[in-house]
Parts: sequence; structure tokens; C-alpha cells
Amino acid sequence: MGPERDRVPDRPTYSVAALNREARALLETAYRDIRVEGEVVDVTAARSGHLYFKLADPGGKAQIDAVMWRGQAMRYGPRVANGRAILCRGRVTVYEANGR
Repeated sequence: MGPERDRVPDRPTYSVAALNREARALLETAYRDIRVEGEVVDVTAARSGHLYFKLADPGGKAQIDAVMWRGQAMRYGPRVANGRAILCRGRVTVYEANGR
């Protein structure tokens, strides 16, 4: 069975870019201002001033990638440290270039 045989006529077929674009739109509409609690893991300070990290549930059962933009990082960055429990406020999105 190849990709052509797997197509179903009544269902759309998405390109990767189109799927990422649609996922982004849906997530940003549904989760535009949320709060998420978790433990900070793998903090990286970029040269741009942004902070990249993961927010994890206790025991590492689930993780999400997170970014704190430079303006906020200048104000709150010292509070974002590995192993620290924090409450984040933000929005859920998908970076279209890589689907994360």
C-alpha cells in the first residue's frame, strides 16, 4: 500500500506546512491566555535574550517546550531555574517551521 492508495476521497490531505498552520490557528484560538504549573527543566538562555526551557509535571511524566521572550526574561528570568516549580501564563502555539 502506497500513499496514493491510502487517500480517502472525503477527507482532506494536508501538506506538512498546512497542517502546522492549522494546528497553530486552532491552538492559539483555544488556548490564548492560560496558566500552567510545572517544574522548570533544561533552561537555555539564548544570545537574543530569550529563555528556552521545558515545563514538566512531577516525575517527568509529561513535558512541554516553553519560551520566554526577551522583554519578559529581563524581568522574570532569574525566577526560571532548573528544578524550580513555577506558574506560567501564556498561550499555546505551534512553531510552524518544525511543528513544535
